[in-house]
Amino acid sequence: MTGFGGLEKRFDLVGIDPRGVGRSAPLTCPAGGVLRAEPVRLPESGRDLRRLRDRNRRLAASCRGWDAPLDSDSAARDLDLVRKALGERVVHLYGHSYGTLLGQEYAARFGRHVRAAVLDGVMDHSASRRRFVVTAARAFEDAFGEFARWCARSRECGMDARGAYRQVVAKARAGRLEGDWTPHTVAATADAMLWTPSWGAVASFLRTLNAGRAWEEEREKPPATLNHADPVVCQDYAMRYRNAGELRADLAAARRAAPLVGYSPNAMRAVLACQGWPGPVRNPQSRAASTARNPLLLLQSRHDNATPAAWAREVGRQLGGGARLVLLDDWTHAVKVFNGGCEARIVNDYLVRLRAPRARCGSTPPDAR
Repeated sequence: MTGFGGLEKRFDLVGIDPRGVGRSAPLTCPAGGVLRAEPVRLPESGRDLRRLRDRNRRLAASCRGWDAPLDSDSAARDLDLVRKALGERVVHLYGHSYGTLLGQEYAARFGRHVRAAVLDGVMDHSASRRRFVVTAARAFEDAFGEFARWCARSRECGMDARGAYRQVVAKARAGRLEGDWTPHTVAATADAMLWTPSWGAVASFLRTLNAGRAWEEEREKPPATLNHADPVVCQDYAMRYRNAGELRADLAAARRAAPLVGYSPNAMRAVLACQGWPGPVRNPQSRAASTARNPLLLLQSRHDNATPAAWAREVGRQLGGGARLVLLDDWTHAVKVFNGGCEARIVNDYLVRLRAPRARCGSTPPDAR
C-alpha cells in the first residue's frame, strides 16, 4: 500500500463507510424526472423558493431511507462501535473536508478513546446560515483573486482574469455563450476548478467561452443521482429560509463580501438542498469541543474555497488549547496529507510522537496547463 506518506508502515488503516452511503443502508433515490429539474439559476423570488421546496419534497418522497438518522453525531456513534468491534482502546483519526465534522463529533463525545486526530480542511459546525454563506463567498473571492494575480504575471495566462470573468458572466446572462450556460453554472464551474491550483485550465475555460467557442470539458452540471451529502448537511445544519426575503438578504451579504464572484455556488448548493427537505435537524449547529487528552491537529490551506480558512480559525479558537492549527500557504481544497512531502512529515510527527507542529510548508506550484 502506497500513497499514505509512510503512515501505512506504522498504523493499521481502516476506512469507514458512513451510514447512508456505500453499503451502509444507502439512501436510494430513483428520482428520474425530479433530478432533471435541478436548478441552474439561483432562486430569489418567493415563487422560485416555493418551486425549490416542492422539488426537494418530491425528491425526499422518492428516496428510500430519507428519514433515517444520517447526521454526523449518529455517525460518530457508529464509529465508536467500529472501534469496539476492532477491540481497540484508543484510535487515531483522520478526517478530510466534511469528514472533519465527524472527527469533531467523535472527539467531543468519545474523546477518551482518541489518542490523536487530524482534521484536514475544517468544517465549522457553529456557523449560522448567514456566516456559512458569507465566509464561503469570501473564500471563493480570495481563491479567484489568487488565480487572477498569477494570471496577470504569468506568460502562460497573460490576461485580466477578473475582467474576463465579468465578461463571461455577462454573456451568460445575455444568452450569448456557446452552450446552455447561465451565470450560476459559470460560477459553479469556476468554483469547482479552483479546488485545485489547475490555473491553466481555469484560464482556458474563461478564454474559450469569451471567444464564443464551446468548452470541451464537462461543465458543472446537475448530478445524475442525489448528492449523498445533502441529507447529511440538512440534519447537521439549520439552513432553512422562512421566506424569500431571508434568501435575498443572505445573497446580498454574500455579494458585499465577494463583489466579483457574488457568492459560493458550493455553499449555496448545500443551503438550497435543505429548503423543503422534510425531517428534523437532528444535530444542529454547536460550538466545537473535545474531550481528547491530546490537542487535535487542524490542517488548513489558506486559500481553500471549499472549506474556508475562516472556518478552521474559528474551530481552533473554540477549542483553544485542545487544538493546534497549521495554516499552509496553499490553494488546494484540504491539504492531501497522504501524498508525501512536508505535510506528511507534520502528520507523521503528530500521530507518532504527538509533537506540536512547528514546520512551515511551501506552497504547491500552480499548474499552468
